[in-house]
Amino acid sequence: MTAKILIVDNPEGDGRDLSVERAELGSSAEIIQLTYHDKKDLEKLVTAASKCDAVLADFTPFDSSVIAQLKSCKLISISATGWDCVDLEAARKHQVSVCAVGEYCTEEVADHTLALILMLKRQLLYYHFQVQKDHSWAYDKISTPARLRGQILGIVGFGRIGKAVASRAKSLGIEIIFYDPKIERSDETLNAKRVSLETLFETSDIVSLHCNANSNNDPIFSRTSFNSLRKKPILINVARGSLIDEYALADALDAGIVQGAALDVLNGEPPKLEENCLVGRTNVVITPHIAFYSKQSIRDVRMISARNIKYFLEKDYSQVNRFVYKADNIVVA
Repeated sequence: MTAKILIVDNPEGDGRDLSVERAELGSSAEIIQLTYHDKKDLEKLVTAASKCDAVLADFTPFDSSVIAQLKSCKLISISATGWDCVDLEAARKHQVSVCAVGEYCTEEVADHTLALILMLKRQLLYYHFQVQKDHSWAYDKISTPARLRGQILGIVGFGRIGKAVASRAKSLGIEIIFYDPKIERSDETLNAKRVSLETLFETSDIVSLHCNANSNNDPIFSRTSFNSLRKKPILINVARGSLIDEYALADALDAGIVQGAALDVLNGEPPKLEENCLVGRTNVVITPHIAFYSKQSIRDVRMISARNIKYFLEKDYSQVNRFVYKADNIVVA
């Protein structure tokens, strides 16, 4: 029987070439392509997904109302490492398996994080605008930057990416502390000390977020969190936009509680940039969710997420890259 597979794209991927996915899924697979813009397309999504055996998507929201109507679909394959777009409780209730990509862009995200740290700490954005817009050639119009060696980097989330960032920062003489409730001890190899979140907030010169968003969508950085900062750090977020209350961050920047911020993610992507309170500031760097982006990473994430569907439908479950939820009838040898 021919497998029907729905591939859902965000607007920026509308009509993209699917040769990589077709090569992995095989010539016998019937592929349906759908672009999801917003909730107005919800009916189209449900109609298409309910007729398919599997769905491949990245950040399209699969909430309980959608999952409840997936009559034939047995798998949602996420073309990303995070899966906060899927209601896992609903998936469990309706026995729809969910898988994601375990790793494909660690090097890229870690490199991007270090670039953002250097950009803020060396105040490159300010100097760039000074030269390009003001045509001014001066080094001492803003406060003197501190030497990086000896500063403390607090990493929230010490998985693959967090450790890769620590490795890079260590080479610059930066001291590493981290908070991760899943890790019980310090990392001697990276000379990284495990601390509480409160200690991290109080002692860090740089705070970098590399954790998943929680199920309640509560921000790690709320007004209370910002008020606990003691050293006027810079803040880096290459994880999820919902980890930061953007209005609270804007107020913290205005009050000098935070020295600067570099964000690769914002709330409500694609964001309404003309309305965003963080756009246009000389101490805020914003990139359009590109930390993962390279020729190699794009190829890898497309291949792995498509192979996850292939292996699942062939019942070769042990080859699925990363099960987030396995339906009760799935047995991995």
